[in-house]
Amino acid sequence: MKATKTEISTCKICNLLNSKLLAREETNLWIGHSFTGKYDKPMSIESLTDRVNEKILEAHYIESAPGEELTFDVEAFRRYIQARYIDPGRELDPKTWEIGNAIFRKSKLDIYMISRVFINENDMRKHLKECLGIEPEEFDQNSRTEKDINASLKFASTILERAVGRAVRRGIIEDLFSIEINVRCKECGKVYPFSDLLKVGKSCPCKEGTKRSGN
Repeated sequence: MKATKTEISTCKICNLLNSKLLAREETNLWIGHSFTGKYDKPMSIESLTDRVNEKILEAHYIESAPGEELTFDVEAFRRYIQARYIDPGRELDPKTWEIGNAIFRKSKLDIYMISRVFINENDMRKHLKECLGIEPEEFDQNSRTEKDINASLKFASTILERAVGRAVRRGIIEDLFSIEINVRCKECGKVYPFSDLLKVGKSCPCKEGTKRSGN
């Protein structure tokens, strides 16, 4: 990864790290590893941006209440701040709004100021490419594929659940079954949950066995 600039730059995340609100080296390593999936499942730019904003929120809370334990729902509070100040048109469920509003009333945080510090997905793309030397499109394609697969799984499950529900109401079957969608390896017949499709990818054990025997 490239060294992060120390001067004021056009990169909002670099300027955030220059402010020392978040630890520079630790944050940059975490961003790079989380996005590329070096040690775990890769995070999408959207998820990574949300998590950095939650880290910003956590850091401001620690500054405002030193020594106090952070016990509130950071994700709900972040979503509340975004819906209130950044994207008022964003739909937020009443429960999350209620949780966020309750945290706001109890905290000493200037959430409008914090909303100005929050980053967006374009900021994250810029930082990845220009400051960390990571090409966003190369890795983000995987996250888009994952979203497509998960959306397809949800759609198919919903359709099947409705069909089963109708059969139950008509007395054709009993309400004893849940929906599971699986995929099967064409070579060995091993069955995997559809949700594990990307995780399995090209690494079905039968393929690994073929590679070893071919060496």
